[in-house]
Amino acid sequence: MEKQSHPIRDKVIAGLIVAVIIAVLSYFVTIGAVAKWVANGLALLWNHLTSSIGLPRVLVYGVGLYIIFRIFKAIGAMIGAVPEQPRPDYAQYTQDTCEGMVWRWRYTSDYSGIADLQAYCATCDTLLSTESWVTFVQLVCEHCGQEYFLMTGGGGGSISLQSGLKGLEGRVRRLIDRKIRNNEWKALTVADSAGKTDNN
Repeated sequence: MEKQSHPIRDKVIAGLIVAVIIAVLSYFVTIGAVAKWVANGLALLWNHLTSSIGLPRVLVYGVGLYIIFRIFKAIGAMIGAVPEQPRPDYAQYTQDTCEGMVWRWRYTSDYSGIADLQAYCATCDTLLSTESWVTFVQLVCEHCGQEYFLMTGGGGGSISLQSGLKGLEGRVRRLIDRKIRNNEWKALTVADSAGKTDNN
């Protein structure tokens, strides 16, 4: 035969047990005695902390606690320290031209992927506004009016993409990946740095 639990009955019994314990304790210990005991304990602690051993104990304990805190902090830093990943050579390659537009990006923190890929106008270097449909992408410079109109989704043109803006971005990402793997990016960064010094 299984025991059945009755939650209300169990709570009533637990409440009665707690009430009996409190009644027994209050019979032996009055509130005044507890207050006196606490006050005496605080007074002893205060006297101990303010008495001198050459220096006030409060100062000694404070410095001791500070040292313990710093030790734990240093141990935590050593445990949580992640060795910094070396920056690859290609990390400086963050700009290229594709389909007549200038593309800029940054790398993820572990340099395993491209983030924030954005297209800029080749004429005035303004971030392009995009309109994307299933079969084509239109990128427009709101500053100089330059338009880039690309058919997507296959066909006989010079460009065969998946579809829309995502397809165009995918193509640019694959171009960047190829240039990194084949070290083609090095010639581009050397040319960029030479162009910058010529302009200065």
